[in-house]
Amino acid sequence: MKPFTWRRVHAGRAFGRRYRRCSRLLGMLLAALTVQPWFAPGAFAQSTVAAGDTETGATIGANEDVLGTTIGDSVTAGGVQNVRSGGVASSTSVGTGGEQAIFAGGVAQSTSVGIGGLLVVSSGGAARGATVDSTGAVSVAAGGVASGTTVSGGGRIDISAGGSATRTTVLSGGVDSVAGTDISATLSSGASQTVSSGGTASATTLLGGAQSFIDSGGSAVGANVDGGTLNVSAGANATRTTLGAGGIDNVAGTDLSARRRRRHVERLVGRCGERKHDQWRQGERRRRWFGNRRGSQ
Repeated sequence: MKPFTWRRVHAGRAFGRRYRRCSRLLGMLLAALTVQPWFAPGAFAQSTVAAGDTETGATIGANEDVLGTTIGDSVTAGGVQNVRSGGVASSTSVGTGGEQAIFAGGVAQSTSVGIGGLLVVSSGGAARGATVDSTGAVSVAAGGVASGTTVSGGGRIDISAGGSATRTTVLSGGVDSVAGTDISATLSSGASQTVSSGGTASATTLLGGAQSFIDSGGSAVGANVDGGTLNVSAGANATRTTLGAGGIDNVAGTDLSARRRRRHVERLVGRCGERKHDQWRQGERRRRWFGNRRGSQ
């Protein structure tokens, strides 16, 4: 073992001080990287997502303006995400007390409106493929467009005068309120649609147990009633209604060109039955032809 010298002792002390300083700095850096939540990607919502920027997985509890792109954001109570011209918000989740507002030139794709959440589509805005859960709501203002919306039980979609919705699916317990234009909506059993004065529902499909109420001044065009019920109030108009099996058309107003779909019932089944049926039809044609000739003579 070598004896301690002044040089070795001094070098050891200097190295120890430097080591302790480096270890403290390294510990502070690791704490900043791992402990602080604001450093985690997506945990901090910007007040403005500029054009060309992308925000992913942010939680929004205040106002945010979107001019760029957001993916998978969550809007919590008191938060409002404003999607403005050029902005695209994809897969946003709107919770209780939260709101997503789509303005002219803005687009929302696959927004999920949870319990107590609200999606507002203003003039010039577009919402595509939104889903609405219990007590959630979609409001389509004049000039706004909502397409491919799915409304679950307890949820609703409200289409104001001048607004439009296409391919809406309303499940049991959901509500479709129409004061504007509603095209190709499908209502399942237990769902309801109300068309108020000035509103028009076109090509609506009412499945078994679904109800559509056309109030005075409202109109239904080309409704397909497959087991559901179409209620046309006094002063309301319906045209080209098609009634399927079990469909009901309650008319106190006007229903023009309503028709019941002809059901083809095949009495003779199997190849043998079809052959006999064809032979019977040919025999009928011959008998009619010969009968007509004898009558003419």
